Amino acid sequence: MSNTTLNFINSLREANLKQPQSAAKKQSTSYKDDPAGFMVSIIKAQHSEYKIEINNWLSSREEALNVLRPRRQSLIEMYDKIMTDATVLAEVNKRIDRVLNKEFKITEFATKKENPEKTDLYNKEWFYDWMRYELESIFYGHSLPYIKRIQDGLITEVDLVDRKHVVPELTSYLPNLTGNQLIDYSQPPFSQYSTPVGKNWKLGLFDAIAPLYILKKHSWANWDQFEEMFGVPIRIAKTASTDPKVKAAITAWLKDMGSANYGLFPKDADMEIIESKQTDAFEVFNQKRKAANEEICTLINSQAEGSSDKGSRAKTESMIANTQDETTKADLRFIYFQVNDKLMPLQQAIGYPIDAVNDVFQWNIPDNLTEKLTVFKGVNEMGFELDPVQVEEVFNVKILGKKEKPSEDGGSKKPKTV
Repeated sequence: MSNTTLNFINSLREANLKQPQSAAKKQSTSYKDDPAGFMVSIIKAQHSEYKIEINNWLSSREEALNVLRPRRQSLIEMYDKIMTDATVLAEVNKRIDRVLNKEFKITEFATKKENPEKTDLYNKEWFYDWMRYELESIFYGHSLPYIKRIQDGLITEVDLVDRKHVVPELTSYLPNLTGNQLIDYSQPPFSQYSTPVGKNWKLGLFDAIAPLYILKKHSWANWDQFEEMFGVPIRIAKTASTDPKVKAAITAWLKDMGSANYGLFPKDADMEIIESKQTDAFEVFNQKRKAANEEICTLINSQAEGSSDKGSRAKTESMIANTQDETTKADLRFIYFQVNDKLMPLQQAIGYPIDAVNDVFQWNIPDNLTEKLTVFKGVNEMGFELDPVQVEEVFNVKILGKKEKPSEDGGSKKPKTV
């Protein structure tokens, strides 16, 4: 981003910041359960429920990317609706859970050894909530998690500032969605308790998923309409009678046949059932739905489940696992930087028993012992002697000594004595 753009954004922020920081600080200090005061000032707005169409998505994007007055309310409402889709919800949770289910540890920078007591400080519900909020920024474009409650000097609860209220481009949030008053969360007291994440002007993966979601919903709606029209055979009754009572009675009998499967008709009534001859027409909607789901899965987890690649099932599953592993590695690295570069310095500043310089958050991922064994064997075959202590540490075994080689006659060779 150029200096001209940065200066322009800063001028917009200064023009929009109506509430003095001293007033915000005074407001927040009176609420012990909300040190930063985010929720104190936010006025909850009614969530809008409407049918999403392509034009809604395009207008929401334009509103979010507006240089003069960026707002994300309608876009976030659309994203929240997308998250109710079964495929999207399952794939997002799958990607996030692969990170949350990994073990971690806090190590000392100098010794590289784990400090179990400090690891326990993070083995709490609030930390897993915080990681989920951070990872959700990949899909929503941003997240503004903050420390909501501190008890006995320790964090007990974190929360997320409603994304509809946040304007990441201006590092600010709107207390009231109907107003223009902005509060800069990059300044105290908000900056002391929050860890904003997300690149400015980035709208997240859901921006690419939105049109697929819309097309998929169209397919579901059209399929449902097709089922109503052609899924059930059409029943036709013909009668020569013009008596309204007779016609009403026949109509009632036809309705009752839906559950009774029989009817009583006048002698001159002719009953006919017409079945649809297009038995596979639904595939038009089903294939479109499947294609949308595959694209959604590819966007979220870098690989569509049930890929159409030719070959064995084991080969396909292996390719899926390898691709997803690469995505997980990127997510693990993302959280690693967020904890060490943002969360730990913030915790140390508020008096948390953490040293942001000497304590390091690490993922407790077991070493690939097969690869290490290959390296050790290679070094040994090159004629170099191995350090028994290092071998013990890597493979967690106790080395008692070098094993004697068997002699040619089957016995063990013993050293010669003079």
